[in-house]
Amino acid sequence: MKYNTERRPLVYPEYGRGIQDMVDFTINIPSKVARNRASETILRFMQVLNPQVRELDDYMHKLYDQLIIMSDFKLDIDNPYPAPEKESETRKAKPFQYHPARIRFRYYGKTLESMIRKATEMPDGKGKDMVLNLITVQMKKSYYLWNDDILSDAMVAEHLDILSNGKLKYTEAMKGEVYSTFYNKPSLERKNKYINVSAYENSGRRPYNNNNNSYGNRNYNNANNHRYHNKDDNHAFQPNPNRYKKRRLF
Repeated sequence: MKYNTERRPLVYPEYGRGIQDMVDFTINIPSKVARNRASETILRFMQVLNPQVRELDDYMHKLYDQLIIMSDFKLDIDNPYPAPEKESETRKAKPFQYHPARIRFRYYGKTLESMIRKATEMPDGKGKDMVLNLITVQMKKSYYLWNDDILSDAMVAEHLDILSNGKLKYTEAMKGEVYSTFYNKPSLERKNKYINVSAYENSGRRPYNNNNNSYGNRNYNNANNHRYHNKDDNHAFQPNPNRYKKRRLF
């Protein structure tokens, strides 16, 4: 018995060891006509084992490429599509280079820092003040989304001076006002009030007192007027006999 750990690894595990053995057998068929017929049979099996491939526009091209790759580029058949190159399959992808720059204030983000850097290059005037007005408004919004405090003007001036390397000074012309409806985040006292409360305490329902047999202001102790006759068990349902007709004796 041969274990899979002793065999070579599968190129496409979704097709299984059986398809790989069929491909290896097809490589050694001497007749090219027989190899073409065997390859068509293998392709039909591949469509059955991997039906998702049919969702692609040119799925047969993909199947032929996979067949050639599983044969280690040794299968000689009449391929209606250009065969893949072996070098392109073995070529390693280049590692992705991340930007080494560090974000000074993470709640502002890199985009806002780039906007401030671009604003330092603008000439002084009304246009620059309008741009800085929008920047200060966004600074207050971004700060409030990650903190429970409102960003004061003194802190805006300090952060603006740090992010612009001292090139921008906060003035009254660039002061940005945020709509008051934006600051409707619940306070810490309100948050703590509704933490770890049960569903009945936070839903506004009236508590049911099982010991006193009462629900709100209504009393169910009168056994003659209500169906709950058992005082010990309020859930014992006793139907009213007057609702049903008496059976006639034969």
